[in-house]
Amino acid sequence: VVTTRLHGAMMAFGFDRPYIALSVDPKVQAFVDGYGGGRLCPSIEALGSELALPPAAVGSAAAAAAARAFGERARKLLT
Repeated sequence: VVTTRLHGAMMAFGFDRPYIALSVDPKVQAFVDGYGGGRLCPSIEALGSELALPPAAVGSAAAAAAARAFGERARKLLT
């Protein structure tokens, strides 16, 4: 998946699809860094090179642990 928005990256991650986020948005950068499953591409000029690379691993144990930790923090805030 190639996306330019945070929600596109989140949807791709949620469906276990590798993604390339064509964005310089710090929220997208934080998501890519925190959850993985994709790569950040800062410009349309760099997109061709990114597409030539093998896809990022999706569903890693580290990403799953980060998602669970986020869920636990949210649960504590809501209870």
